[in-house]
Amino acid sequence: MYLYIGLNRALTDFIETYGKDEDFIDLESISIPENGLHIKLRDLMLSKNIIEVNPEKMDELIQTISNGIVEKYTDSVREMAGNGN
Repeated sequence: MYLYIGLNRALTDFIETYGKDEDFIDLESISIPENGLHIKLRDLMLSKNIIEVNPEKMDELIQTISNGIVEKYTDSVREMAGNGN
């Protein structure tokens, strides 16, 4: 859960910085970020063959770059709810 929240916040900041009024961000056309975290996010997304970032598809983006974390998170919430915890 913490990894998902951290990625969501970091990606939201990335999107706000490089795609304020855009429908999507073309990672290959933005200037090289000065922020170290933004550099790592950009490199991670490019390494996962993500070229365009659509702010409206945040969960799909996180799912792609984190080896299924969204699915694992929802499964764990379902399990906790089923056990009454």
